[in-house]
Amino acid sequence: MSDNNEPDDDSEDLSSKEIDAILVDCIQRIDIGKNGEKGREQLMQARREAGLEEIGRPPEVQLPNIPACDGCGNDYSGKLRCSRCECSFYCSKDCQKAAWKQGHKHECSSAKERAQKVAKSVVDCLNEIDNLPPVARVQGLTKNLDASGPYMFAVEYGLLDSIRGCFIEDANVVQNNLHPNDMFHVCFTHWIMMCLFRGQRVSRTNSSFGRVDGGRIQAYLQAFPNDGFEVWWHASLQTASLILEDGFQGHELFAHHQTARDVWSGFALTFASKRASEAILLTHDPAKCRARATWMLTELQPYLTKLSKAPEGRDYNDIIEGYFNQVSAMIVAQCRILRNIDINAPKLLKLKKLRLVMYRRIAVPLAEELIRKKKLSDNSRAEVVLKKANAM
Repeated sequence: MSDNNEPDDDSEDLSSKEIDAILVDCIQRIDIGKNGEKGREQLMQARREAGLEEIGRPPEVQLPNIPACDGCGNDYSGKLRCSRCECSFYCSKDCQKAAWKQGHKHECSSAKERAQKVAKSVVDCLNEIDNLPPVARVQGLTKNLDASGPYMFAVEYGLLDSIRGCFIEDANVVQNNLHPNDMFHVCFTHWIMMCLFRGQRVSRTNSSFGRVDGGRIQAYLQAFPNDGFEVWWHASLQTASLILEDGFQGHELFAHHQTARDVWSGFALTFASKRASEAILLTHDPAKCRARATWMLTELQPYLTKLSKAPEGRDYNDIIEGYFNQVSAMIVAQCRILRNIDINAPKLLKLKKLRLVMYRRIAVPLAEELIRKKKLSDNSRAEVVLKKANAM
């Protein structure tokens, strides 16, 4: 028992039938394989006892930053580059031929010069903190950097530094109460996740890619290994916290809620990407992977608790709380899938009673479905998934 006379476990005050159902569900989801880090420590102990040297940890793996295909959007597949303009990338000859017919033949001769000009303009605008209003600074993100060529030139001109600076700017605005009391203030994190990392990208055939670009996320994180993800995570949490501010009501509250929803649905799609998950969770090293996942959930916990206690109407239909739970479940799932590491999310998130049931019965099945399908479920599909998971 703890000092406050509460049980140390995370059981709920529910009926025995409900508790039995939850326990069965929990047991079925346990991965009985050995924890990767624990297995390593056991091996090292055996080698020490045998008088052998310890085996060093594997070096961090730096995956090459191969861009997505400009035709179909497949991540990490743009290995064929147009030899003429050198700024369009494709996964296959078929995609390259289709793009040529769709209009690249009319753009090719001037594509490189145009891509360089657009890329520099976008980065310059993002950096104009003193001379441009926020809404003008982000206008170039809408479509200009959809294709891999302009994006790569923008990276050469300092785009990744600009992205990191925007994350920090967002967090500082909220933390220091500098956020203007209106619905038109720009959330840079929202624009980055919707336009640069996913969302707005459309192929030459006008079909939406609808998923994150793991290569772009990986390149950003590799550029800032010390704090790149930390500033991104903090900015995203601060974005969600705005819906709890009493000063925002009506249309202003709705606008901030929409922004938070997009950011956190973006994170759900991010953890559906194997490549992005590997880069964020540092899966090359089991110890770092466990530490990163634990840190993320620990940082998220107070925000999740505040959301669960917020007055009715602050979080419409508990959407943000639901995404918090789903993203947490996806972090846990990817740690298990990629490194065979178990993370106790309910304990780190301090989930009990109804909140624990919601996590296990709703967030976990939806997270597993998203990892399998690589796309968010609509309401009808989500209903099917939940009924199947809970044998309803």
